[in-house]
Order: sequence, then C-alpha cells, then structure tokens
Amino acid sequence: MVSLQDRSDNSHFCGGSIFSDSYILTAAHCVDDKTPGNILIVAGVHNRSDPHGVSREVDRIYIHPDWSSFSSERRHDIAILHLSQPLELASNPLLTRTCVPNIQLPTNIESYPSNGTRLAAIGWGNIRHSWLDNSPDNLHQVQVFTIDNSDPICNKSLYDTQVQFCAALYEGGKDTCQGDSGGPILQWLGDRWEQVGITSFGKGCALEGDPGIYTRLAAYHEWIVSVLNDVIFPEVTDTTTDTTSVMTGEPTEIYDCYATTSTCGCSWNNVQISPSRIINGEEAIHNSWTMVVSIRLNTSPHHYCGGTIVNDSYILTAAHCVDGLFPSNLSVRAGVYNHSSTMGYDRRVDRIVIHPNWIASDRTYRNDIALLHIYPPLMLDGWINLAQTCVPKLNSSVNIVNYPLAGTRLAIVGWGSMRTETIMLPDNLRQARVFAMDNDDLICQRSIHDARQQFCTDSFNRSKGPSHGDSGGPIMEWKGNHWEQVGIISYSGCPEEGRPAIYTRLAYYSDWIESVVHGWSNTSTPLPTVVYRCDRTSTCGCGQNDVTLLSSRIVGGEDAVEASWSMMVSLRFPGTVHQCGGTLLSESFILTAAHCVVGLSIDSIMNVTVAVGMTNRSDPRQIIREIDHIYVHPNYTSQSLEFHHDIALLHVKTPFVYTNNQRLAKTCIHRIDPPALTIQHPRNGSRLAVIGWGYLKSEGFFLPEMLKQVEVYTIDNNHPTCLNSIYDTQVQFCAGIMEGGKDSCQGDSGGPIFEWTGRYWEQVGIVSYGKGCADAGYPGIYTRLSYYYHWINDILQNQDEHLEPLNQITRPPSTTIITTQPMTFSRTPSTTSTSNGNKNYQNMFTVEIIFLIVHALLLYYSGF
Repeated sequence: MVSLQDRSDNSHFCGGSIFSDSYILTAAHCVDDKTPGNILIVAGVHNRSDPHGVSREVDRIYIHPDWSSFSSERRHDIAILHLSQPLELASNPLLTRTCVPNIQLPTNIESYPSNGTRLAAIGWGNIRHSWLDNSPDNLHQVQVFTIDNSDPICNKSLYDTQVQFCAALYEGGKDTCQGDSGGPILQWLGDRWEQVGITSFGKGCALEGDPGIYTRLAAYHEWIVSVLNDVIFPEVTDTTTDTTSVMTGEPTEIYDCYATTSTCGCSWNNVQISPSRIINGEEAIHNSWTMVVSIRLNTSPHHYCGGTIVNDSYILTAAHCVDGLFPSNLSVRAGVYNHSSTMGYDRRVDRIVIHPNWIASDRTYRNDIALLHIYPPLMLDGWINLAQTCVPKLNSSVNIVNYPLAGTRLAIVGWGSMRTETIMLPDNLRQARVFAMDNDDLICQRSIHDARQQFCTDSFNRSKGPSHGDSGGPIMEWKGNHWEQVGIISYSGCPEEGRPAIYTRLAYYSDWIESVVHGWSNTSTPLPTVVYRCDRTSTCGCGQNDVTLLSSRIVGGEDAVEASWSMMVSLRFPGTVHQCGGTLLSESFILTAAHCVVGLSIDSIMNVTVAVGMTNRSDPRQIIREIDHIYVHPNYTSQSLEFHHDIALLHVKTPFVYTNNQRLAKTCIHRIDPPALTIQHPRNGSRLAVIGWGYLKSEGFFLPEMLKQVEVYTIDNNHPTCLNSIYDTQVQFCAGIMEGGKDSCQGDSGGPIFEWTGRYWEQVGIVSYGKGCADAGYPGIYTRLSYYYHWINDILQNQDEHLEPLNQITRPPSTTIITTQPMTFSRTPSTTSTSNGNKNYQNMFTVEIIFLIVHALLLYYSGF
C-alpha cells in the first residue's frame, strides 16, 4: 500500500499499490488532472506521516486509453505510475508487491471475484462521509463482501459489469470513502492476498443500499501487460532498467517533451522508442502521439486512414485517402490510443480541401496532401489527449529538397499493420523508427517523381515501414524539444522488392497549408458539384429535376436548379410579391409558419394566395390558389419572441392536381417511433438544405427572383450558441454555420429545411426565427416537424387527405460528381416584418455504400 501525495504540501489525496520496483497501480480519476512532477508516493508506512517511509517522485503517468474524466460512469478507472527511481523491493522488508489476477479463459471475468466473496479494502481515507473529517494518520481496513451484478442495489450503481463490481454490507456501515480512491481491495487466497480491484467511487460512504464501486482488475490483464511489457504474470520480475529494451538489451530512447510549454509537437507523455532493429515496429506509449487522429468512413466503424491535428478545426492527411469522397462520407476520431475506443472525440468532416495539383490518375502521388475541416472544433487547450502537430516553416535559405536530411532518424506513427502478413489492423497506436534516404539513391530515384514534393525512407533491416491503414498519417523528426511532422505517409512501397516508402514532403507545402487554414479564398482548389439523384418512385420529396449543390462553404447560398424543389410555395398577401415560404402537403394543404399568418383577420384571409410550380417568382407558368381556411397550432405564442409551436396549415379553395404535372411535388414528413426520439430528429450535425426567396442579407431591400438554396448543419441542443437562441428543444432546433455566412433570413419564414434521406428529401423543419441573418454565433431556429406529425395528419385526414409517403421505396438512388471551376453565388434572402430569421442553402453529400466499399478496397490493395 502506498500514499499518493501532493508534492506542494505533502497532503494525501489517493491510495495505490506497489506493482513492481518502478510501477504503482492506482485509479485514473486520481491522476488524470495532475502532472507527474506534482505527485509523490510514500511507501512502507503504517502512519502516512511517518518520516521513515520510502518516498519517490513520479515521472510518467499511464492512464487507460478508454478512461474519460467527463463521464460520471467512471469506466476504465485505472492508471499506472512510473517512478523516477526504483523502490528496491529486494532490500526493504517493509515493501512488497501486490498480486493481481491472472485470469485464464474460459473464466468468466464478470464473476471474478465471485458473488459473496469476503474482501478487505484498505486506505487512509475519511472515516465518515464528510470532507470536514480529516483522513486518519494510520492505515485503516474494512471487511466487505462482493454483491451480485444483478442485485438491484448494485445494478443501479455501476455502469459496466465487465470492468466494475460492487462490494459493501447490505445494512451499510462499512465502506471505503474519500481518500481511499486508487487503493486496493483484496481477497484472501489461502496463502496470500490478491488485489481484485481498485477503489473507484460510490454514493456517500457506508450508506445502506449504496455499495462502493471498484475497478475489476481481472478485466485489465492485457492492458497492464502492454504498459509493462517487461512484466510476466503472476511472478513479476522487474530486472531491467526503465531505459533498456528487453528484446535487444539496447537502450530505449526517451524524448523529453514539455506539452505545457510547447504549442505543438508535444504530447502529455514522452515518446519512447526502442532500438531500430525491432521487427514491425512497436506499440507507442499511451498519450505520446496525441496529435495523431483516426479517419474513418461513416459506413464503417473501423479505422480507414491516419491524419494529424493542424489546429482545432483542420486535420492534415493524404489526398489519396479522401479523393472521390464527400465530406458526409468521413468522420474523424481524435484523442484515442486504441482506434476502436469510443471514448475519443468524434468530429464530422464538413469540407475537404485537396491540393489543386493532385491528380490521382497519374499514379505518381505528387501533391498527395489534403486538409479536412471538422466541426465542431476540438478543444485543444488543457486536454491531455490532444495536441497540435508542428508543420515545417523554413526560411528561404533552407533547401527544402534536403529537408529532412538524408540519414535523419525519423518516426512513423499509425494504426497500420506495420508490415505484418495480414491487413488486420492493430488496436493500439504503433510507431517505428525509419531513416530518410538520399534523393540520389538509385532505389529512391526509381520511386519518387519529384524530389521537391516527395522523399523516401528505409530501415536497417528493411522490415519496417508504413502499411495498410497508415496512409495519411505522420512521419516525425525530433527537433531537440519537440516533434516536427516532416511528411505525410503517401505510398507504402515494398522494400523487399526495392521500392521504398514514399512520403509527401511537408516543407514544400507550408504556404499552401497556411493559405487554407487561414484563408479559404486564397486557394484555387476546384469545387466538385454534387447531384442528388432522387428516386421518383417516391410519392413525395422529389422535384421534377435533381437538386445540384456545390461541395463548398461559399458564403451565402446559390441559385437552385430549375424545378428541383417542386414542393416549394410562395405565400403572398395583398400588395406583396412574396411574404413567406411554405410547402405542398397534399392536394389541398400548405405547410407554413404560424407567425406568417396569425395576424390575419377573417376577411383578409380571402385575399391571401399561394404560388407554386416555379423557381423564378415571376415565372408565368406558376399556379396560383386562394386560401379559404387557416389552421394555426392552438398553442402557438410569440410572447417574448419565443415563437412557440410556430406552425400553421393553409387550406386552398381549389385543390392542386398532381397527375401529369411534374412541376408539382408533395413534401415528405416522417413519423418518428418511439415519440421520445423526436427531440433527436434531425440528429446533431446533420447536413441540411434550407431554401427560399427571402432577403440575401438582414439589411437587404430586395427579394431575389430565383429560388435560393444553402447548406447548414444541425447544432446540438446543448451547444451554447443554440442555448442562447432557442426556447424549447422539444419543438425547436438550431441549424446554421458556427462561423456565420449561411442562414435563412426574412422572407424565408415558413419555408422548409430538408434532409437528404438517400432517396428523397425529407422536410425536418420550418423556418421560424433568428437573430439577424447569418451572423456568427447566432444560428437559425426551426420548428421541429417530427413533433407535429400527428397534429398535421389529423387535420389532413379530417379532409380525407393524408401525408406522404405511404409507399415503400425500393430502387436505390445515385449521386453524380461533376468537377467544375470555382463559381460565385449570391447569398440567400431574408426580410419581412414577421420574421427574425434567415436561411440560405447549400447541400449535403451522399455516396452509395458500394462506392465507398470499392474505394476502400482499392486503397488497401493498391499498396497504401
């Protein structure tokens, strides 16, 4: 048993147990907010203040990669501390190692320790549940019993029976408490004590019906072995020094990096690299390469390509990883060591910027570089598992063709198979030592096509190098106090056949990276156009022509393709050319916002008309209908500008005839089951399209003739920018662009916001209100249609009509990519005295699953 103390005042804050001469076992929550230099361990004492104890400083912290300090579940609450000096157990009879379980299959880990086992928990924690009580000086012990996982008092307290267990007395009165965290709970095996758990958390202390929760050590055998790869269970031997490789006897190199003082190139833990002759690389130290991210396809949960964090919003990767894909196909997982871990930070990709001179078809891999813009941004400040990569910024006197210099010792990092015989990817992040080759080396010359843009590497035994899954990841050079990313893994090569690995030379691209990261308009990357092939066997959600959108974040919106939004309606009052938007629901009903029509008198209703069947508001082919009845939601209120239940239905005097009229289409509204999920529809981060004839800017004075469209994104209900604007997340949702520039505006009120389903467009909301138009930090607020499905359908059914679709769609859609030169589009409109909101639209990208699978297979089997 050891006491973890704060070096500043020698105060005890947690317990721990001696794992070996140099390692201490404790809880992750005890140390996840601490730096190694601030922790002192005191061992060999009964009274924690005993001056004769053995004190050691901590120089490294290993926290389980799936631990999250932001989760109340405290799963994977385990950490290992490395001591700056060994404890010398052999020469000190007051010190002894803990025994940990070495469970052999088929033992059921979830039943170890078994139900009812008598256990002993020890520590210097508080005697009662009160921080006013001082923790005792002398070590205390308490006897408790394991409680069955399915027992109600246990089941309500723990979150994962695989990695946690309960122990207590049913009647209460005995328990661990504050200050005991990280300490051991042990069972007697007849001749020795075995530590079966780590004190983790509990509700109060020794309360009846609220047992203590402990980390189940039997579940962490493999992780402990991976950290202490020189330890063999159960007879732990710590015979090698911490800087010696067990495999070769050569010194392991430790790179002292200071994450607290370096703005980039440093992670929380120091990189440790074993001698260069280790075959196939090695597992990296946890949290030592926290600038590396896993890029994945949204059709698969698995790692796809590597990348690095340039700043909070941009990821650096290889062009060949993302060429031919749309942003909606990709996501990024940051802050993970095990790529399968769900405890990292998932971000969606909303923009792909490929170098304008990249040409996939020439097979030279020149200009193999891309940047991904992610949303929401990463919170880099203060996170121990996130760091920025350093990109070379060289002065003009440096010859970039020789950067890095031939023979420079480099490190490649990734989740690739590291030259194994299979393409199965390892779970944990791996690293390998390689060396920069001379550009004039004949082997390198045969492989690279432009020495300014590419370089080669080799290893002493030619058995190491990047492989499947490493593409897009970094190759790093140690600069004395930080790591600098000198390249991107481009082509894995085959050293055995005289083809070395090829990397994109980042020194050549520093200006291009800067131009993208700090000014999108400075780049000349062609913008692909996306065409959404609508399945017209659907009875709703498809216009006469397919919707076409640019895959850019051009400020404002763009003109819609003629007859691509055939469900769109223009609502007109006497003396106005356009007042609000709306959509066709059925033969006799129009959907719009309540605030557009609530002020109308009974007499004025007869003068309200709707125009449909046009993209240009002045199109002579438009169809005009008069309104004879308005259904405003009975709970609508605009009090305090909340626009609660901002929805209305308009009944037309003469029904629309859809038969043989391709210029008219019905909108789709889905029923969500179970109803509790309506608040998640559309889900956070969904790519949406908002359309309308509203003003192009909040201070505008004219309405556009052409229907505008703009792409926006659903913003989480709990995001501060949404909370500042929304009043009721059950019936409203936020959508926009965090940096502003895209939104709906006055005149768009009552119009639709759509989500692409893969076959047709579903209307998920109604333009309601907003502060200004397209202002940064002020998203548009939309009426959440999933909440109103039954209210709408009941009104329609009373008139013998219904919502669409009623048919099952079976024919798959398709998406076409057309590469065009950059184009300039005007922003979508907004204004009328009835609306504070504005929206513009640009669309979301979808690709057939088969296309993604083929792309991934081509990537794997072409040697990347």
